[in-house]
Amino acid sequence: MTTPPLKLINQLGKGHQLSTTNQFVVNGTKYGGAIKALAGCFYEKNFKRFGVKRRGKASSSRETGIRLHQHIYHAFTCIKHAKCLCKTRFGKITRKPKAGSQLAMFLEGFKAFLVKNDWRVLECEMVAAIASVHRATSIDVVCTDSNPIPTKIFVIEIKTGYDVGRNIPRTMDKTGMMCGSYGREIPNTFSNHHQLQLWFGVEALEQTYGVAVDQAVVVYLKKNGKFAAEFGKDWWVGSKAKRERLRTQLMGHTMLY
Repeated sequence: MTTPPLKLINQLGKGHQLSTTNQFVVNGTKYGGAIKALAGCFYEKNFKRFGVKRRGKASSSRETGIRLHQHIYHAFTCIKHAKCLCKTRFGKITRKPKAGSQLAMFLEGFKAFLVKNDWRVLECEMVAAIASVHRATSIDVVCTDSNPIPTKIFVIEIKTGYDVGRNIPRTMDKTGMMCGSYGREIPNTFSNHHQLQLWFGVEALEQTYGVAVDQAVVVYLKKNGKFAAEFGKDWWVGSKAKRERLRTQLMGHTMLY
């Protein structure tokens, strides 16, 4: 009997991201990205962001995040294939980060999370889509258990920063909630924005590859090599009805935009 992880392995390569437009292609169909759609559908119309930061600092933070994803891809996918695939995937090769650097510490924290949970990386930057909402994403990391014949699948969303205040609602009105038919029941926090991305990744993976995800988590990496983990929250995990409400609201939004 083929286990879910082996079924997933047999289908690797069904999707990819176009470097020219940043669109995604899954099973030959083009899709727009999910993150802007999630923001427009659920939270950005009632979310008060922090004050504008200095351009250089904001750009540097964003660049660090992009580079971290490349380094995680290199540390696991490229090493597994015994050759660097980063130029094909990201447009440039990836070099080992300097010892003690911020990137090196983030990588240390991610590896510590894997060791603590006894998870093994299966694939990084796996492309998957929810066809009904016409959007796709690149899932940060997909893992399995560490058994010789793995039976479980895990999805990881990786974030840096957000050490303070990520679970505090920041809304323009007094509700503290997101927008829309189901969004109005969900606190409008950075943490829940990330949970929406996590939900989308899980839903897309299951629909694209026909497998079930056992657990999903947002891993917050810290500059000191530590991490914090927030597993899927109860407003979507473990309930087909709640997940369907999320999908229905998103589908209504993407039909208009």
